[in-house]
Amino acid sequence: MGFFSIIGATVSGIAALFVDLKDKKTGRITKWGRYAVFGLAISFLIGVSNLWIDYTEKARTTKNAAEETRANSEKTLRLLTDISRTLNPFKDVRVTFEITYPFDDPDLLPYRQRLDKGVRAIIAKNNWPEKTQGISWQTRDENLNITVVRIDDGSPLLPTTTAEYLARMVFYQRGLILLWFKTPVDPETVDGGAEADITMKLGNDQKLILAGYVLKNNIVKFWGENILTESEHWNSSGQIVSLLDLPGSHLIARLEYDEAVTFFENQLFENQPLSRLKLKRISLPETIFLKITVADRRGWTLRDEDFKKYKGSRGTTNFVYLFPKTYEELLRNP
Repeated sequence: MGFFSIIGATVSGIAALFVDLKDKKTGRITKWGRYAVFGLAISFLIGVSNLWIDYTEKARTTKNAAEETRANSEKTLRLLTDISRTLNPFKDVRVTFEITYPFDDPDLLPYRQRLDKGVRAIIAKNNWPEKTQGISWQTRDENLNITVVRIDDGSPLLPTTTAEYLARMVFYQRGLILLWFKTPVDPETVDGGAEADITMKLGNDQKLILAGYVLKNNIVKFWGENILTESEHWNSSGQIVSLLDLPGSHLIARLEYDEAVTFFENQLFENQPLSRLKLKRISLPETIFLKITVADRRGWTLRDEDFKKYKGSRGTTNFVYLFPKTYEELLRNP
């Protein structure tokens, strides 16, 4: 079409040289003049059409190139993300935690008083080079005074099954349950059936979770150090497989004893007296501390003030932590 536009404009121009475009007497456009004007108009329209078509084609080409570039960029980003996810797997999680209980409930206080009396009597009689009556010192202050003792299995200072049943159950179910949600949830609805993307239970082996007594504050302490929890033992939805899945996610820590209370309060058992199974809900822990490391990477240290406490719909206490929204912020956790 560009060729015809050029031919038309050329012919019209040549015609203007050899013919009169206006009648000299009347001043009107002659027949040949009309032909020339018509030819120029047609040439103009053809030229404009050519320009529009050329513009449209270039715009389409530019758009297609941009779409292709964007698609390639997205593929590259997905590939890099997949590589990064592979290089940052969420596995071999090690957990260090510490929970302290006041044991000031009326049904727990008699045991705490017996424990306090027994521990102080042992300390008064021994320099404590070795374990005595299943009790060993855990921490001393700057003056070498014993501040925390550990209560080992078999110690006569552990709660008894009969007279100190509630304290015994707290000691027995002293583990921790960690619930991971890739998409944050309402912590008050978790008891109502919200399925965590990962559920980790640290309570199957009582030897890994130690029990102790803090003399200064008269509180019972449970702790575990560097406990390995492997992915094959998790209840997982497959939504959290990399450290890159953690930014903006929810971590909910729940006490094993508290969950047991919730379970027994909301279940009916045939042919069994409920009074034998029902546990009592006690005060919240005095403090909670949690340190999490993934493989050999730097961990996250979460103290009591980092958690927010919520009651679930059935009564379980959920200690909730919201991870930072970006991976860079997450890595800055001290």
